[in-house]
Amino acid sequence: MHFSPVLILLLSCFAGAHELSRPQSIRDSGSLAVPRRLVPFSMARRSHQAREVKLALAPKDTLDLAYRAEYASFPSTVLKFSAHQNLPIISLEDIDHLLATVLCDPLEHHGGATITLSFFSSDACAEALDSWSTPSIFTLITLHPTCNLPDQRGAWRITAVQGAPDSQEITLDASAIPLSEIGHSFHISHNAAGVSSLPGNPSQFHRRDIDDVFTFGHDFDFAPRQKLFPVDDSLLSERGSIDAQPLDSDSDSDSDSNSDADGTFEVFCVNCISQANFSVGIEVDVTGLNITAAHVNFTVLDFQHRIELEFSLNASLSAHESVDVIKAPLPGLGLDIDGIGSIGLFWGGHLGAELDITGELNFSIGAEASIPSGASATFVLAGDEKSSATGWDLSFDLIPFRLNSGSFSASAQLSLSPFLELDITLLDANLATARIDINTPQMVANASVVSNVNRQCQAAGPNDLESFSSALTFGAAAAIDIQVSTSGALLPDLNDNIFTDNFTFSDLPPPSAPECFVIANDDTAVANAPDAKALAGLVPAATGTLVAATQAVPTFNIAGIESYYSANGALPTNVNYTQLVEATAVPSDIKDAVDKIVKSHGQLNRPLGAWGLVLLVAGFGVTASL
Repeated sequence: MHFSPVLILLLSCFAGAHELSRPQSIRDSGSLAVPRRLVPFSMARRSHQAREVKLALAPKDTLDLAYRAEYASFPSTVLKFSAHQNLPIISLEDIDHLLATVLCDPLEHHGGATITLSFFSSDACAEALDSWSTPSIFTLITLHPTCNLPDQRGAWRITAVQGAPDSQEITLDASAIPLSEIGHSFHISHNAAGVSSLPGNPSQFHRRDIDDVFTFGHDFDFAPRQKLFPVDDSLLSERGSIDAQPLDSDSDSDSDSNSDADGTFEVFCVNCISQANFSVGIEVDVTGLNITAAHVNFTVLDFQHRIELEFSLNASLSAHESVDVIKAPLPGLGLDIDGIGSIGLFWGGHLGAELDITGELNFSIGAEASIPSGASATFVLAGDEKSSATGWDLSFDLIPFRLNSGSFSASAQLSLSPFLELDITLLDANLATARIDINTPQMVANASVVSNVNRQCQAAGPNDLESFSSALTFGAAAAIDIQVSTSGALLPDLNDNIFTDNFTFSDLPPPSAPECFVIANDDTAVANAPDAKALAGLVPAATGTLVAATQAVPTFNIAGIESYYSANGALPTNVNYTQLVEATAVPSDIKDAVDKIVKSHGQLNRPLGAWGLVLLVAGFGVTASL
């Protein structure tokens, strides 16, 4: 269960003599994402030609009602209603240019009213009487000060029409009804804010391909070393001009925790950057009290992340953690229509960790990732259509894994995934939640620790003259996936993976064919040799980054080399003599032979840069056994 904005709709009624009781919208003050309120926008064509007047006055089986954000010039949202059988709809907005005055006069009982319409011309009045006398009952929509609250529409059931053309007035017997009841179903299309021109045909708002006109940008403002877990309330407060509130242990946030720890477990985001810019379109079909179809169109305009996670544990731990560590509302992206409901949106990050660690450990992992502009996805939340995604060609730069302290007795599955969440409130606070998780990408890695091995991580034998006291086999691959889930009274329960793409790294072996790596001292290499080729950066150490064992400086069996030279009159060929000369003093009995080989063969180390091991998380996930 997620946080959900609560919208209580008090429907139209009359209370007290000569006082209209109009629909009210009351929002829960503790709600995280209060969406922006939308106000009516008239799309009526204003023509006085006889044919156009006749069309405008005719009762209709369908009706489009447009809405815009306050102070906006164009609409962002259209409601398309389908009328009840034998209850057509008339909107006074369509004929407002024909009316001199509109007066709603409440009656003292049963929430009724008398609506008086004064026309500019007797011809228009006569046409209205002729058109409206045929249906015995119909629905009327108003947008006038005496009939509804400011910036709201009113809905009325008309049961009688009286008037005479020569008087240029028509009197209607009316009773107030909720706006949501003017039709047996309605369609919400919320995807048109920021358009440069108004569509000539309102039906264009309902096309599924119009999903690139409502955009939002958001940057998470991380501290240089931002704590993510245990959840830090400062990251859930107002940051990056987003009005967020902290999550607490009693909230409805997505969270799941199960741990058996002797000490404390902490996760930090180090020098992290998260920049996102998307366009979003939302379309919902409602029939009765059910959402019969719903989808979200989602297009990437800019997506840049630099996430480096530091994990710290001061004792043994076996834990499963799954919690929203970032959750910021996007009130400018949602909608709130009086009498209908609201859709609130969140943008955030979800931390998942499955850990089994013995002893103290501190390590960091990360990546810089981007998704190309134009990547898009359609998330079907309800209905018969299928979700889809295209253009998600991820690119990223790896940030080297670094062991800061501790040992490798660990297995872990780690992720920090960005998500977009929709909380839907319709028709008297019936709630539904839809969520889109973008895992970009998830890392899958296999690793196992070995001791006293050669450069291939095989047990060192009598003929191995180079060895490492500790090393590990490692292989890695990655996958990007997009998941959509729904829950609540209005939507079916859904948990669907709509897009998956697996790929391997050109610089790393796959999990099916792991290779041998060791921990090397990266501090000295960075300080003294930016090209990462210095010997100091290849020497095994207690802390540092992983490098390929084929490049690292091993422990040389000097006595074994001397014995081989004494017995064979030549040096063994399975030794990196360039590293030997640089790493240790060469005994005099083999020095001339070693120098000769180094000079004649130019036995050099392969570049390190292409082999610096990197695991990625945030926005990125990692699965590793160390």
